[in-house]
Amino acid sequence: TSVAVFFMSVMFIIYYKKYYNKVYTFSIVAAVSELLGSIFLLIAPGNFVRARITGDVSLLGNFYKNLGDLLDPTCLLIPLLIFCILYILLKDADKKIACIFALTSIVAVLSLSASPANFKGRIVLSGLAFMMIAAGILYTQIDFTNRKIKQVVCLLAVTFAIGSLKLYTSAIADIEDYESEYNINLQIIEQEKAAGNRDIVVNN
Repeated sequence: TSVAVFFMSVMFIIYYKKYYNKVYTFSIVAAVSELLGSIFLLIAPGNFVRARITGDVSLLGNFYKNLGDLLDPTCLLIPLLIFCILYILLKDADKKIACIFALTSIVAVLSLSASPANFKGRIVLSGLAFMMIAAGILYTQIDFTNRKIKQVVCLLAVTFAIGSLKLYTSAIADIEDYESEYNINLQIIEQEKAAGNRDIVVNN
């Protein structure tokens, strides 16, 4: 996600330079800081540990393994569709800033997809917030006096509510799985302690 934030800062620098002919000092400082932060996060020891556990996998292999969650119907797909539909409907609106956030969302998911770790459904959360902001910016420019647009927005709202419900039920299932594994590990620890063992190995 830090890579996506750096990308967003660079895009805003380009935006303000092009349309306002200004480059703010704080934006340069922010972009440089984000770049350094991204580098430090990439070289963190945990990444090398994950790489050893998952084996020698190429970047393309990681994309193939993780990128399917980009179009997860329970999460990022619905905000992405909402953004695309609103983008088409709002022909005369200023959509530049919304596009910056949408692109940042995609970059966030792509950058995390390159990780050697398999994040499964969690991968989409890194870009979800940016895509929702992008869709929200377009939403504020809707002309609700247009009946056709109102009908489309109503349909999108229902679709988004259904997607949110599916995401909620998926989160509950994940929490229950974690609780089950946690309880199993507690049982293992108690059994090993009762047997007098101090070197205890639990499930990951």
